[in-house]
Amino acid sequence: MVFLSLIVPMTGGLNSTFTLGYFLIAAAQSFYYGLAGSIGIGILSSIVYIFSCPHCLYTMHWTDLSLRVGFLMLFAVMMGYLSDRERHIHRQLVNAEQLAAMGMMSAQLAHAVRNPLSTISLSAELLTDEIKKCEGKDMSEADTLIKSIINEVYRVNDVVEEHLNFMRRSKSGQKRADISAVSDSLIRFLEKEALRKGVLV
Repeated sequence: MVFLSLIVPMTGGLNSTFTLGYFLIAAAQSFYYGLAGSIGIGILSSIVYIFSCPHCLYTMHWTDLSLRVGFLMLFAVMMGYLSDRERHIHRQLVNAEQLAAMGMMSAQLAHAVRNPLSTISLSAELLTDEIKKCEGKDMSEADTLIKSIINEVYRVNDVVEEHLNFMRRSKSGQKRADISAVSDSLIRFLEKEALRKGVLV
């Protein structure tokens, strides 16, 4: 701006082609600082523009000068608005990519966890059948342990399923929901675990 303030008076005053440099500088700075900073930048650029050629103020009509200053302010604010909008869209894209990565990782984790759970559950059921064949022996404690294993397998599987459901809801975006329905869903989710621990929901 200092360079422009020196060269504008020597090249025709406020009618000089170099006055377009004020618009370029205001645009660049407004895009960098965003909408909030663009207002101050527009005001500062307008002041420097007006006083870059003080003697021109006596020969130029005030409506012409007002229109030029108004366009300079409007240009700066528009660039600040576009900057904020572009940053907002960029943040949304980054968030979407992060959610997609988390969803993929969750699916892989669920697959890696469910395979061993299926093996454990099947092995426990086979072991139960083998225990039933042992007639005349007290296998009540072994039967209790196997049932406990199966219950814990189901509990871990429920946790994995809830995690996957949460990730699907996260990727779908924000939407309105009935708080009663959400509460009922949460109660149903916690009810099994509460019953296992003897807590009445």
